[in-house]
Amino acid sequence: DLAYNNSIAEQSIVIDSTPPVIASAGVSHNPMTSNSTELNLTAAVNEKSMVTIKLINTTTNITTAYLTQASTPRPEKGEGTGERVYGSSYTWRFDDAYSKEPDDGIYNIEITARDDAGNESAPIIIEGVVIDRTPPVISAQAALPYVLFSAGDNAYTTNLSYDLSDAVKAKIKIYNSNTG
Repeated sequence: DLAYNNSIAEQSIVIDSTPPVIASAGVSHNPMTSNSTELNLTAAVNEKSMVTIKLINTTTNITTAYLTQASTPRPEKGEGTGERVYGSSYTWRFDDAYSKEPDDGIYNIEITARDDAGNESAPIIIEGVVIDRTPPVISAQAALPYVLFSAGDNAYTTNLSYDLSDAVKAKIKIYNSNTG
């Protein structure tokens, strides 16, 4: 100032040009069937990050993106690095009336992490995640002959035929309608 008073202010800055590293990523239940109500994705990142999950339906080529935070330190250290890792997770619920679950199909899941400085990790891709929650349909079922005969060369013999929409195998139960 005019009276020759001086002051010095220091401010440290951090230059971060290193992208985060996704240490691990996984998905459970794969394949996702009607027996499960949730599809869970977990990831571990070497620093606090915003995690982007792209769910890519390889059948329809439709991509849906989801965001989650990797902000909770995990007790374990990074595999082979000894560095702290931060956990991230996302859950798709298939019994929630307020959110749309992914359609049936085969998916690739692409995961990236972006730190506070804007550095983005290389993507991690989990391929071939199957979501098939639609039970197979049995149609055109028939028994020939419809009534079984107790005499002759083919006593108590019938041919069963049916069509399945997408099942690999079928289980057939035969019971006596008189005895249950």
